[in-house]
Amino acid sequence: QTLSFGNIRGHGTSDEGSFKTNSELFGWKNKKTGVVTQHKKAEIQRVTLTRTGREYSLCVYLRKVGADGALEGEEYSELYEGFQEKDADALQKQFQNVYGKPCEKRRMATKGWHWGEWELTGKNLAFMVDGRTGFQLSMGNVRETLNPSRNELALLLKQSGKAELDKDQLVELRFFAPNKGELTEEEKEARDQQREERREKKRKEREARKESGEEVEDEEEEEEEEEEEEGGGTSIELLQEALGDVVEDPQQGEAGQAIAVLPDAHFLVPRGRYELQFFKTFVRAHGKTFVYNIFYKNITRMLLLEKPDGVHNSLVISLEQPIAGSHASNTRHKHLVCQFETNKEVELDLKMDEEALSKHANLERNMQGNPARIVVDLLNAMTGKSVTVSGEFSSVKNTRALRCSIKADEGHLYPLNKSLIFIHKPVIYVKYDDVLSIELSPPTQRFFEMTVRCKGGTEHEFQSIEKDELGGLMEFLKKRGVKVKGGEQEDRRAGRGAQPTFNQQELDDEDDEDDEDFEDEDDDFESDDDDDEEEDDSEEEEEEERPKKKPKKEKKEKKSKDKKSKKKDKKKKSKKD
Repeated sequence: QTLSFGNIRGHGTSDEGSFKTNSELFGWKNKKTGVVTQHKKAEIQRVTLTRTGREYSLCVYLRKVGADGALEGEEYSELYEGFQEKDADALQKQFQNVYGKPCEKRRMATKGWHWGEWELTGKNLAFMVDGRTGFQLSMGNVRETLNPSRNELALLLKQSGKAELDKDQLVELRFFAPNKGELTEEEKEARDQQREERREKKRKEREARKESGEEVEDEEEEEEEEEEEEGGGTSIELLQEALGDVVEDPQQGEAGQAIAVLPDAHFLVPRGRYELQFFKTFVRAHGKTFVYNIFYKNITRMLLLEKPDGVHNSLVISLEQPIAGSHASNTRHKHLVCQFETNKEVELDLKMDEEALSKHANLERNMQGNPARIVVDLLNAMTGKSVTVSGEFSSVKNTRALRCSIKADEGHLYPLNKSLIFIHKPVIYVKYDDVLSIELSPPTQRFFEMTVRCKGGTEHEFQSIEKDELGGLMEFLKKRGVKVKGGEQEDRRAGRGAQPTFNQQELDDEDDEDDEDFEDEDDDFESDDDDDEEEDDSEEEEEEERPKKKPKKEKKEKKSKDKKSKKKDKKKKSKKD
């Protein structure tokens, strides 16, 4: 008999698909990706059916079957959710009659308690509250375990390749033990058994590496290190030890051994000091509290920028999908900013085989030099993407950046050849192709503002840019084909040379009338009048050269009358002589 159910969520994810069973096997097809997973009838060990609200979840515990038909490996579970109440009876009959496995019905814990006990079955972790299941978690969904404090254990969960921003996504689960608490005899026995199994597993792995010709650490030294790490065995440590056997170490498996490790890198975004560990598919930033795995395929661009202080360089790594910031907030970082000292040098040994090393011309077995340059070379080799450096722009202080602010946050604006970027809080990256226009405000006594209007209605306002940078910035942007508005040199102090003065035409007309009167009365004094006119002209030129406030109409009339009376007095005096 074949049964088929639609809209079923499988493998603990939110992806829906179809669940089918027949007489020989059962399987689930992911509707989103089209991936099909199937399991044989012989692999089924036990089955549970749990009611979760209005739905039912089916948990099938499995073991792999070898070529000879014998069971291999440890027990693990597959979880399928979204079954309706009418489907529960059909599932029970199918597993009981066809597969010969009774389907045990369970009920979820509904007391609302947030404390209880944990049970680990294979790779399935169950949190039990008063004998009932509070929740279940497959260790295949756990990326890593961390100890934020001695009494806490954090499980960092794997995220899908492309997170849906309109949906919530669980990224961390944290367990807390209020006190150290002495272990019971049963817990101690379980702890010792787990440790012995883990040691035996590592011995076999070590022997396999020896046979393959790899160099292996001394067995006694390795066991001493393990005993130091195991410690006294509190309840949290016991849980971590148990999960350590089933959670895949990102340094093993597909990731392989770390290619290189930079011990101390100063990040501005997210803030803190991290150890950079480079693997084949990702670089891990390992801090005291948080760990970030940055996959190379998620990196879209890299920029190496010179800071104006001349002492530091900033490496900006832009991501296609942002990573979560502090788990106490909802911040997500689309750009990472790492700061390096320009006068510092480090030495790293790359753990790569000769064939892989020969594919990258910029990598050597022993890397020496500035840490920024080494990190750039490693990222360039791993991602295949080039690194953008500071462009041709130069400020009046011969730096590649302009000091400015966005609201209350100060930083540096880098006009690059094809884009603008502001670091570091917040990081803003804008391509010139996405810019509608850039408006430069008239400068004040010291500063001016720049507003960048982008396609889609987004605006960025950069404030407190020094006034002396206006001309060079405007010329640079125009050369890049950016539409620039405003920015004319409307300095208020420049208004001194353009202040309103006397109406020159009116004064000239008045002088001409006086000259005509003198010529009509006596031509003998023409030369004297010319001298007087020259004196008057020189006085007027001096008045024009000296900056003065706008004269009132009364002052102009008075000055004209004084000139006329002065010339008449000279004429009378000459006639008497």
